[in-house]
Amino acid sequence: MGTVTIVRQRIALALCGGCLLSSALLLFLVQPMFTKMALPLLGGSPQVWNVSIVFYQFILLMGYLYAHLARTYLSLRWAAGIQVVMVFSILFWLPLGLPAGWRPPTNSSGATLWLLLLLAASVGAPFFVLSTTSPLVQSWFARSGHPEAENPYFLYGASNLGSLVALIIYPLVVEPVLGLSRQTGLWTIGYVIFLPLMACSAWMAWTSQSNTRGVTRKKYVPESGQWPERWRWIALAFVPSSLMLGVTTHLSNIVAPIPLLWTFPLALYLLTFVLVFARHPVTSAAILRVLPYLLLPVVFLLALQMRLLLIPYLVLNLLAFFMLALACHSRLASLRPHHRRLTEFYLCLSIGGVLGGVFNTFVAPLIFPDLGEYLLAITFACFVTDRYASPGRFGVVLDWAWPFVVGVMLALALGLSWVDKRVALALALIAAFAAYGRGIRFGLTVGAIFLASALFLHPFGDAIFSDRNFFGIKWVLNDSSSGYHLLIHNGTLHGIQAQHLNRLREPLAYFGRRGPLGQAMEAISTQIRSGRVTVVGLGAGAVACYAQPNQKWSFYEIDPQVVEIAEDPNYFSFLSLCTPSARMVLGDARLNLAAEVPFPNAAIILDAYSADTVPTHLLTIEALDLYLRNLAPNGVLLFNVSNQYFDLRPVLGNLAASRRLVAFYQFDSISERNALRDGRFGSRWVVMARRKSALSTIPSDRRWRPLLADPRIPLWTDDYSSLVRVLSILVD
Repeated sequence: MGTVTIVRQRIALALCGGCLLSSALLLFLVQPMFTKMALPLLGGSPQVWNVSIVFYQFILLMGYLYAHLARTYLSLRWAAGIQVVMVFSILFWLPLGLPAGWRPPTNSSGATLWLLLLLAASVGAPFFVLSTTSPLVQSWFARSGHPEAENPYFLYGASNLGSLVALIIYPLVVEPVLGLSRQTGLWTIGYVIFLPLMACSAWMAWTSQSNTRGVTRKKYVPESGQWPERWRWIALAFVPSSLMLGVTTHLSNIVAPIPLLWTFPLALYLLTFVLVFARHPVTSAAILRVLPYLLLPVVFLLALQMRLLLIPYLVLNLLAFFMLALACHSRLASLRPHHRRLTEFYLCLSIGGVLGGVFNTFVAPLIFPDLGEYLLAITFACFVTDRYASPGRFGVVLDWAWPFVVGVMLALALGLSWVDKRVALALALIAAFAAYGRGIRFGLTVGAIFLASALFLHPFGDAIFSDRNFFGIKWVLNDSSSGYHLLIHNGTLHGIQAQHLNRLREPLAYFGRRGPLGQAMEAISTQIRSGRVTVVGLGAGAVACYAQPNQKWSFYEIDPQVVEIAEDPNYFSFLSLCTPSARMVLGDARLNLAAEVPFPNAAIILDAYSADTVPTHLLTIEALDLYLRNLAPNGVLLFNVSNQYFDLRPVLGNLAASRRLVAFYQFDSISERNALRDGRFGSRWVVMARRKSALSTIPSDRRWRPLLADPRIPLWTDDYSSLVRVLSILVD
């Protein structure tokens, strides 16, 4: 082999690898960047993120479909030429931004369709073109004459490495430093760097010695038996996709709403692709040797619905997920076809990923009252753990009989009050371990354990309501020992009401009369006596008990299920007892307030939370201006900033300073030992007004401290916000 040939081969590898790395980096940067750009237009609804993710997955699928059609029906030169034209035509869309003249609907009924159209008009074309890069460039490399050309799949690792890098640097580096306008400028520079890489890769393909059409060599594309193979590819891509979303929901919403926790499962998911498609991939044998020792403890904890210390529990779940996803993707990589069917393979992989996202986002909330999709994905993933050859007809019968017997015996044991539930589950797990090595038998045994446990064990004791919708899972608990009803939303306490007749009108939890909110409402009670009060975020409705005669109260709540719970006296009676005539506005508060005619409120109470996080679009300067537009000259803003993970004082201090408002804060600490006994929890509140006199006695109260601007934190706007900059694990 001549020196020129070797140099050409090395250049081909560097070009293709760089092209794939940069395109994946751009794809994973544009997703959070543009979705964040659209958030304020639709009031920051969580649906914006979910609809956007589904849109991106669908466009990615369309890109893979185009790549497959181009690879199949076009000559290599035609495909390369068209690709270069498409890539350079995207320059007309740059820099990325919201198109002029687009106004969101005034109600939420058409918001989903409007958002899809906005995404299509703004980033649809760039995202589509970039999504075609990976399968096309890999197919070009397969014809480059490189020694590795017969196995171009290792380049898929470069693509996923780019995705992984973007996933890490956006929340930790890009977002904390740059506003959206500068982010789009940076993205444009990245795209300009990508252009010559793509052009040179296309030129390499154009000058390749193999310029035949993709369908001419039939010996690489068998005429029969293709669909069973395709369905296996789709299934092996579907299960890890669903599993990744399931573990993310379980950990970030049910266990601990820790900020950026969702990035860990996604990062591990991408890492599995890097490992199994590498030149020297991780072997299935090594994965299967380790898997049961990580998975079965997680099955035990999930079935018993029990949690260890937070960090060990998180790590154990993530490791088990990683090994299961690695096992599925390892099997998928082992089934990859000859490179002449490369684009078909990636198309099926994309279909499986999209189906996993659609199932978890739209289907699972309709059929599972809790996170059944996570347990179902674990069960299906166990099917890939085959280690032994088929033992014959008796073994096939045992594959079904073994799980049935284990499930029935466990159900009988859990139904007996004198049986220790942990011992019964431990014995069932020993039976599951005995089935390990036969995928169907092991998976069905794990599924039987989950099913029996779901029938007889309940995570929160006496739950009088349990349901889920698009916004998450809600439970209403009856704690008979302390005499309270509790509202739990995605693992976070959102309200408490005492059931004793003398305490029904007593606001508890973060809203107690002795706490910061009670002190503030008492201080300003005279000046708001006959005014209007607006509350953003409903919860159980405890704030309603501060209502006075002649006041007009309005509640803004995005989740219709929360409204149903708060208005049902069987669960909570704050609204029916304290504000029976209050106006209830369903939908995002910022969107609705912007659409309404401004009205001078005496007080606006902001208590909107998504699990344990305040939506950032409600804490920007544009949002503050909207509140001030709806606030009387002597009115007061009250912000509930009670949470475990963010110190929002710098954000609110900067907002107040930018509009020359006076602001005070109080962090009220309550020990956990006394919290549930008294029904009072530690809380953190900030109050703002245009002048000190509007805050009455608060400025002179030693429990309240002045809130000043913090120059270390940039002012939050619709263009810039970063939760990472205010991340702070607060300890009462």
